Amino acid sequence: MRHKVDQQSEALNSRTEELRVLTERAHETMSSEILELQMQKMDMESAMATLEQELQEARYKEEQLHLGNTTLQRQLERLTEEKEEREREAVSCYNALEKACEANQDLQIQLEQVLQQAQDPNSKGNSLFSEVEDKRAEMERQLKSMKRQHESLQKQHALTKGEQSTSTETPAGEVSRSCSRGRIST
Repeated sequence: MRHKVDQQSEALNSRTEELRVLTERAHETMSSEILELQMQKMDMESAMATLEQELQEARYKEEQLHLGNTTLQRQLERLTEEKEEREREAVSCYNALEKACEANQDLQIQLEQVLQQAQDPNSKGNSLFSEVEDKRAEMERQLKSMKRQHESLQKQHALTKGEQSTSTETPAGEVSRSCSRGRIST
């Protein structure tokens, strides 16, 4: 019986040792798993902090882009208003120039008539000629003034057109073409 007790005692000791080894291994495995989970948690927290910082930077950039867009929108509105105002001025100058051209043509006709009458020995005299000549000279001065104003507006329009980079045609372009075709005579 003693032998049996010794065997059982040995078996018990052996089982106890196996249990202790298994417990140590389980404890080591759990410790390493816990350590691994803690490392993963730290990595995730670090990644989350990085993402939050990137989100803040993206929000800041979005705000800056919105402000820049608002500024550009205001500039576009202002430039559009200036362009429209210059186009109205160009139309006004074009109309005035057309009227001056018509008046100049009328005066040219009158001048030719007066010159013909001046050559005619039966004419009434030169007083009518001098009045017409004075009017012609005055109209010529007005025409030159309008041409200078027209050229100035064309330059302004070209600058505006360059800024806007639009391809709309304005009356200033029509004036320059009509001048180059000879519709406007001096």
